[in-house]
Amino acid sequence: TLPYLVVHGAGNDHTNDSWYDITTTDAEKAKIDTAVMANKLLFVAGWDKDAAGNYIRHSASSSCKATGNKLDNACLWAQYEFPGIGNGTSYSTPQVAAALASVLAVFPDTSPQNLAKFGKACAKRSGNGIETLLRVSGGLGVADFSCMGAVTSALANLPGGGSTNVSINGQSVAVSGRSVSLSFAEGLSLLADENASSFFPVRNGENGLLFVGQHRRGSLFASAAVGTRDDFFGFSSEHKRVFESRFSIGHEDLFVVLSEQYSAGGDVIDFARGRSLALVARERLSLTEDASLAVSVRADRFLGGSADIPYGNIRLNRGRWEMTLGATLDWRF
Repeated sequence: TLPYLVVHGAGNDHTNDSWYDITTTDAEKAKIDTAVMANKLLFVAGWDKDAAGNYIRHSASSSCKATGNKLDNACLWAQYEFPGIGNGTSYSTPQVAAALASVLAVFPDTSPQNLAKFGKACAKRSGNGIETLLRVSGGLGVADFSCMGAVTSALANLPGGGSTNVSINGQSVAVSGRSVSLSFAEGLSLLADENASSFFPVRNGENGLLFVGQHRRGSLFASAAVGTRDDFFGFSSEHKRVFESRFSIGHEDLFVVLSEQYSAGGDVIDFARGRSLALVARERLSLTEDASLAVSVRADRFLGGSADIPYGNIRLNRGRWEMTLGATLDWRF
């Protein structure tokens, strides 16, 4: 009966046995079953990967198994080990919860039930050994944070009225009253509808992911994003886990981007943080009836920061302006 969604760790019992069958009373099982059926409760267990890159249950994580497959509709698998931060389903669970909370940050009227449906709809159920993982250790699937920004039934039921078909990460989806076309990660932001708000994920490098909230009024827009990235301002050595918050505001053809990055460090660097500023200008030129050229100019500058090492704190000095020129040719056949 709680007015919010509960996201609960499956536990760290180092066994593939069913905690649901062994350690819960009949009264507790009844409460769990009722909450699961009402889409008010999710569990998160921790995955590992074998030498072939296939998903397997982490040896220290509890399973999602239960007699009658009661947890198949409520248990997701997520990353278990976070180098430089910690291990356990107490870390796996906030990863899933944070992704769902980012939906509430942009769409605060989303119901707990729709949040649960949203997360479960984005579970990967096949590929990379997932079928074997689910057969051996139970569960609904592996949490897919890329998919969580694509619009599923949870977002389609939000208030706002009207709907339009948009493409998010290559998928054609129906969004109620919202539309997205270009990726924030590339420094460009466009909405198909004026005075529209949107929420979507974009890849941030090879393994990073940003969750983006954006609002546009005519040609003006403002965006905010949080998530992970592959490197710390271009450096990957000694930076095993990097988080980023990014803010962008301006006209669609001339805008400012401010990035703040936090690194959990590695063996030598304990922690690092820094900021950068980017100015982006772009222009689209029509070459022929079927061809157009998009030209962009970007100026970036590292604004400084700091890092903690075993010998103390060091200052990261401000850098100089760096210029980048980009061009994209679009041809319609």
